[in-house]
Amino acid sequence: MSATTAIFDLFGTLVAAPSRSDRAAAVHALSAVTESSTAAVDAYLDESWMTRHDGSLPDVDSLVDDLMKHLCSSASPSRVAAMWRSLATPRVVPDRSVSALLTDLRANGIRIGLISDASAEIAEAWLPGRLAQEVNHAVFSCTSGALKPSAVLYREALERLDARPEEALYVGDGGGDELRGAQEVGMTPVRVARRGGANTLAYGVGPMWDGLTLSSVEEISPERLVRLGEHPLATVHAGSGRPVYR
Repeated sequence: MSATTAIFDLFGTLVAAPSRSDRAAAVHALSAVTESSTAAVDAYLDESWMTRHDGSLPDVDSLVDDLMKHLCSSASPSRVAAMWRSLATPRVVPDRSVSALLTDLRANGIRIGLISDASAEIAEAWLPGRLAQEVNHAVFSCTSGALKPSAVLYREALERLDARPEEALYVGDGGGDELRGAQEVGMTPVRVARRGGANTLAYGVGPMWDGLTLSSVEEISPERLVRLGEHPLATVHAGSGRPVYR
């Protein structure tokens, strides 16, 4: 069966995963605007990963409030919110080659979806961004109240795209054990090398993957989707221990 739908991961797939220098720059910017130490901000980002992404803090205002309470900061909430938004905007800007890929897929009648473990500032930055114009429907963990590999996210994306699992390709770098999650709802998962490089930050990387793997997301094409039925569903080896969020 050929695929009529392609659902993509965001970070590490359509846009680069954050580097350690990106993380350091964000820590310094938030430290300055909250008048707090970089160590305190860095610790907060580490400790709050789950709550910033699982729906506990679904909008920027709640995100800012949580940060300031944690830091005991008396800085201006509006200034902190503006800073957090300014950090998010460039993170959702795709390379031209990725935009060209999505345009080509849509021109060939492929429905495009996105599933991302994302915090509120990313979900907000998405809407005015270029990628939002090229993706039919996006599902973000912070607004859906679930994290990969929860079936909730995949089923929501499929429902919004009016697609059956067997018609859909899921493409991601493997963060959040996303490939297994896609496979378990009946989609065909494809791993791509992490955009930004192997040394970028990844969250909840799943077990070793021996299924269909491509060197970049740009290798996806309408022709490859037509031939999807030639590829068996990928398999996942059992891993040891739960994913580590860092």
